[in-house]
Amino acid sequence: MRRLVFALLLAVITLTAAAPTAAQGRWDGKSRFTILVMGMDRRPGARDTLNTRTDAMLIVSVDPATNKIGVLHVPRDLHLAALDSDSLIRANTLMIRGEAIQEGYGPFYAMDTLGYNLGIFIDGFIAFDFEAFITLVDALGGVEVTINYAISDPTYPDMNYGIDPFYLSSGTHLLDGRTALKFARTRHGDNDYLRGERQMQIFKALGLKATDGSVLPGLLQQAPQLMESLRGTRLYRPDRG
Repeated sequence: MRRLVFALLLAVITLTAAAPTAAQGRWDGKSRFTILVMGMDRRPGARDTLNTRTDAMLIVSVDPATNKIGVLHVPRDLHLAALDSDSLIRANTLMIRGEAIQEGYGPFYAMDTLGYNLGIFIDGFIAFDFEAFITLVDALGGVEVTINYAISDPTYPDMNYGIDPFYLSSGTHLLDGRTALKFARTRHGDNDYLRGERQMQIFKALGLKATDGSVLPGLLQQAPQLMESLRGTRLYRPDRG
């Protein structure tokens, strides 16, 4: 699994390396590199803002020297010590708090707050919204998942804050982008821990597809849309001194 996820991370880094906001030439390719991967609860029509809650958060740490990777799921309802007050703050509101302090600071506030609470240093972030996730999964030809329970979420929220009931039987399924998004987001039928497990399973499934050379042409064809969706992503912190 580590090798597959490592390949996925390298694929994402390659895709985002050409982004105009990404800093260049700061990682030596040998030292440990830790990033915060955030799926944003950002709907169509609001794609130019970072002032949004996160729907999924993963901390991914790669050690090229040992070819090992660690992936930690951050529950959306986890309460953390805030950096700018004595109160606690929910993990999924970190971006909003940072944007309230200064426009564009949201992702860095999330990185710094998680780093402070966990005692680690986070080098950069990757942020994507619903449409970017759907585009990526479809470009890879879908993802395969297996569950030993049925999912029943009659109040699953759609893209326009309406209701789009989601049901999935137990077993193995090949999911397209929109269904994979539902699979990763649904939580009304069970709890946030199972939701985290599903998000990790999606991450692994994306890694499997990213190592399949036959899907590369489709991925490259969708690269412009993916790059637009990843606008604002930074794989390295900006210079501070």
